[in-house]
Amino acid sequence: MKLGEIAQSVELVSVSGPQDLDIAGIAYDSRQVRPDFLYIAVPGNHVDGREFIGDALARGAVAVLSEGKDIKRRDVGHMLARDSRQAMAEVASAFYGRPSSALNAIGITGTNGKTTVSFLTRDILAAAGKHPGLIG
Repeated sequence: MKLGEIAQSVELVSVSGPQDLDIAGIAYDSRQVRPDFLYIAVPGNHVDGREFIGDALARGAVAVLSEGKDIKRRDVGHMLARDSRQAMAEVASAFYGRPSSALNAIGITGTNGKTTVSFLTRDILAAAGKHPGLIG
């Protein structure tokens, strides 16, 4: 997928650098970056992912998504987001073909009986030939 396609699916502050880059994968841990990856720099409670942009680029990242830090290299695509954690979710959804759009979800709320109803619903759907999942 091209970086420009990914950028169009995310609400960004700005985009700079080349947009015609082929993105082979995405990672928010610089140690997981491979050649042609998009590195997503997420500020954390203990470690700020922006500190590892240089490491990600050295490992082969061709693009970076971050908040509050501009990339000066002209050969690197940069997407500047207000909230890189939110943008990461949007980027992953776009990159992997929006898998949640093919799912149907049923939510069960209330005070009593949620577990029973959820298991009954799962079993009814399975008996109808569907492939349900159950998360509690």
